[in-house]
Amino acid sequence: MSIRVKIFEKEKYNCQICQRQFKSYDLLRRHGYRSHKIISNQFYVDFYLNSIWPLCKCGCGEKVKDPKLFIIDGKDWQQTYLRGHISRIKNNWGHNQKAKDNSKKFKNEHKGTGYFKSWCKNLTKETDERVKNISEKGKGKNVKKYAHKISKSIREGIASGRIIFPTGVNAYAWKGGYCHIKDYIYSNSEYHKQWRFPIFQRDNFSCQHCNNSKQLTVHHNKETMAEIFHKLVSSEIDTEKLLFEEKLKYAKIVVQYHIDNNVSGITLCKQCHKKIDKSYNFI
Repeated sequence: MSIRVKIFEKEKYNCQICQRQFKSYDLLRRHGYRSHKIISNQFYVDFYLNSIWPLCKCGCGEKVKDPKLFIIDGKDWQQTYLRGHISRIKNNWGHNQKAKDNSKKFKNEHKGTGYFKSWCKNLTKETDERVKNISEKGKGKNVKKYAHKISKSIREGIASGRIIFPTGVNAYAWKGGYCHIKDYIYSNSEYHKQWRFPIFQRDNFSCQHCNNSKQLTVHHNKETMAEIFHKLVSSEIDTEKLLFEEKLKYAKIVVQYHIDNNVSGITLCKQCHKKIDKSYNFI
């Protein structure tokens, strides 16, 4: 592939500042930098584009970094977007599976290597001007309203399938599925939505022993979690040796049992729950 700067016909190459004449554009450009400190790109814009620097076509109003016109494989080419700005107009991320797979592979390869770093880690508004400016801009804004707006946008994205949270072996933080099976039960969204949350609502989101409204849990006051688990899962099965998919399967069975049988429970705070049963009635 050959690349060369497109040369335009000019009768004379005169310097408009000192009126010196040159035989070629390249000699004139070098003179402009050496004698008048005009960088190459700016000189090109002044000479060929009537001092009008091309702007990014995404509409951001910023100048493109390379305004030169090239010939590539017989076709004219010129930078029209700043790096990354074309995605604002032609975003193919949602339906480009290869790009998504490459992104996931790259993140997994660099996980834990320190490649991804937060620019503001260990910085405060007292030590860094950028953090201070961000802090000042946020003053007086309704953070709760803004957070609710983001939350609504995320919920809509999840419902439409635009936002997908990878789970299991596809999750970026996957470490082999060594978690205890109880973690899969307690983290199940249906367990919270259809069993715990209705009990919280019924008990007015307060502990039934001390009336505390913080660190709330649900206590199995009749049939314990251990009894439910051993009823549904054979005692011969070593749950510690189960694969991730098997743990998830049994966890869903336990959760569904809670929903279908409306298992009895009462709202307790963490402290009161520990007094009744330190193991939270599990196995």
